[in-house]
Amino acid sequence: MSKTHKEIFNWNEFPETATILAIRNARHHNLANRIRGIYTYHLQQAHPEDFKEYLLVDYPESDDGGDTFDTPVSWYDLETLLSMPPTKTRLRPNVNSLISEYMMRDIFNKYPSKYSIEKQVIFFNIIPIVVNAAIKISPLIKSFVKARSLEAKTYLDLFSFMDSINTKKHIIDKIQISLPS
Repeated sequence: MSKTHKEIFNWNEFPETATILAIRNARHHNLANRIRGIYTYHLQQAHPEDFKEYLLVDYPESDDGGDTFDTPVSWYDLETLLSMPPTKTRLRPNVNSLISEYMMRDIFNKYPSKYSIEKQVIFFNIIPIVVNAAIKISPLIKSFVKARSLEAKTYLDLFSFMDSINTKKHIIDKIQISLPS
């Protein structure tokens, strides 16, 4: 989109899409541990079969009653990315601020002391973040997309009228993970 239709959509203009783009770029360029998922983090930091407690930050259902499944990713890794120099991340300071505000960085950074945990064990559900980005971009690209399957048509239509998920309200849950060895 940015190369062929830059005048239609600027990914860094909106916090929803800037966040997804920053996470995508971190994964692609191997920055900030590639913004690990909870299972990868658990495998790297513990014996797989050991139970370890994590803090999961989720978001409420949208106003229209829609909820998502959970795919936890590391807050610590995203925080690391946002703390890196712009020359490394290629995030302009205003985009970094936009993402920080959207993700409620100040609130996330209070959780270690509030819940007596290490920052490394805080994870957030990325699916509402992805859904909000899709909601933001779908109406803008709809006329350029030729849906070739029922699924494509369904999601293109769904994201064009769906209510955004409130990322300012956090639902906190302590979860335990253990993986088969």
